[in-house]
Amino acid sequence: MILIGAFCFAPSVHFFAVRQKENIRWFENVAVVFVLLFFSVASTFLGVNVFRASVERDARRYAEEALHRLFVEDDTVFLLEEATALWKNNPYGNLRITQVMTQKYIRLGYVENTRVTGMALRSFYEFPATVRYSGIVDGEGFARCGQVLLRLEIHRSVDGWRINGVWWQCLNTRGVPEAGG
Repeated sequence: MILIGAFCFAPSVHFFAVRQKENIRWFENVAVVFVLLFFSVASTFLGVNVFRASVERDARRYAEEALHRLFVEDDTVFLLEEATALWKNNPYGNLRITQVMTQKYIRLGYVENTRVTGMALRSFYEFPATVRYSGIVDGEGFARCGQVLLRLEIHRSVDGWRINGVWWQCLNTRGVPEAGG
């Protein structure tokens, strides 16, 4: 048995010994490894940035639609459908969510010219291979109180973008005429 093993390994040991005697160009081998490593890291960096840019474009499109539907069209059904499970699971249920739209209607009235002015997204990695995004979207519009700062908290998970909060603030208040006379 030992003799058979020796005959099987003898040719490979011989070729290994012959190969060791050859002149090996270490500089070329190391340079090739570093070039491959550099291109691997660079392509990964580029891929992550391209994906992040597409996520930001998607978030901006969603935010533009949400601002229009919530503040211009007063679409409470849209808010109820797009609210996150976390927001829906508050002690007051859907009342807390619809209260936002009621207060908006009473205090702001009709809002026009809504647009997204800024966005801050953060990414969260969840094991094994899930990336979740959360962010604040700032917007502006004009209502009867003047210029209005609009803000949405949005989250993206497997089921797409969802709204987790809505706020607004009148930046410059102009007098609202009293009804009657």
